[in-house]
Amino acid sequence: MFSKGAILSFLLASASAHYPYPPYYEYTCQDKAGHVIYGEPCWRGWYGWPTWCTGYTCAEISCDNDYARQFCPETCGDCTTVVDIAQNNTSNSSIETLVDFLVQADLVSTLQGKGPFTVFAPTDEAFENLTASTNANYTEDQWSAHLKDLLLYHVVPKKILSSYIFEGATVKTLEGSFLTASLNPITINGAEVIDADLTAGNGVIHVIDEVLLPPSATVDIVDFLTTSFYAILFSTLVDLVVQVNLTDALQSPGPFTLFAPTNYAFSQIGDFIDVNNATQVTDVLLYHVLNGIVLAEDIDDDSNATTLSGETLSFDTLYNRFITINDESQVIIKDNLVMNGVIHVIDEVLIPPAYQPDI
Repeated sequence: MFSKGAILSFLLASASAHYPYPPYYEYTCQDKAGHVIYGEPCWRGWYGWPTWCTGYTCAEISCDNDYARQFCPETCGDCTTVVDIAQNNTSNSSIETLVDFLVQADLVSTLQGKGPFTVFAPTDEAFENLTASTNANYTEDQWSAHLKDLLLYHVVPKKILSSYIFEGATVKTLEGSFLTASLNPITINGAEVIDADLTAGNGVIHVIDEVLLPPSATVDIVDFLTTSFYAILFSTLVDLVVQVNLTDALQSPGPFTLFAPTNYAFSQIGDFIDVNNATQVTDVLLYHVLNGIVLAEDIDDDSNATTLSGETLSFDTLYNRFITINDESQVIIKDNLVMNGVIHVIDEVLIPPAYQPDI
């Protein structure tokens, strides 16, 4: 007679022969091509026996399966991603600049995900046709958020083949804004699709002859304050900017970081500032502006920054989320990207030390 231990060992060995223990992806497709070499996670029964397991061969595995995406990108043909298609571009037009920017913006892993994605890929020539200063900006660290914004404006979270596109169709991009299509020829926001339907397992690429420009590349600080979704909050600020002739300065290339008080914030300043005194108003407004692009994530707790007025702002952060300036004003809407910088909306007007009452 066999002992209980021998019987148990035999059963475990038999189970493992049919259902390999985790990790099921111990071998890659290349190691054991054509064999069941991994499965989905399964329940563990008594004595650790695997039950309710699903095994796959390389030919069967779907790109929607995370194991295939991670361990079978080469032998499972439908597991190619839009990044693979872009990097191994077979179209007649080069898109190497786009690939380089995807790497720089740390978006490669995003576009290697499940998707689906539709990428409108500008040619190298399209990027060259941007102004030299615009292209130069996108290679600088302080413009990294703008670059990411630009690239995500070219990505739609759906798989849209050219045959699905119809006149006037609108789609929302990962940047958050919408694109509009036209036919004969197919154009996206006026950019012509010159090579369509480069298909991947997680989406499709359409090569286009122009770079699509999101609001962060076309709207300056003053435009944002007067025409954006939030414009209703800033009529007092805009009136003061116009009153002291700072409009041109805030429309210059910069870049700048503006802490923009709301109308309500201005209604609460009392007698600290004489709004009819141009010098005082100018000092106050410039006290809200920094040179360079400072995103919310760039602001450290207990840090300081010098404004265009020459005075210093102090910052405190809580949990890297809540930002307080000068121990009073709080950032309530952060990181509004514009073509010449970034705007943070604040709930109180910042008063320069020279205009604060002696206590």
